[in-house]
Amino acid sequence: MNPLSLLLIGAGCVVEVLGVLFCVVNAGEAGINMPLLIGVILFGSMLSVGGVFWHIMAKRM
Repeated sequence: MNPLSLLLIGAGCVVEVLGVLFCVVNAGEAGINMPLLIGVILFGSMLSVGGVFWHIMAKRM
């Protein structure tokens, strides 16, 4: 597998896990961290999908 795609997929997973842990640990009132949680999950997913896309495109080139 391409090292860049592995890096992107790994970074996406790390961002998602650390973001969820941060939101769980620092949960204040009900739903106060929900926009941050959604943003972190979206950003991590974009990195992971970018890594998968890069892997597919590298195989086709």
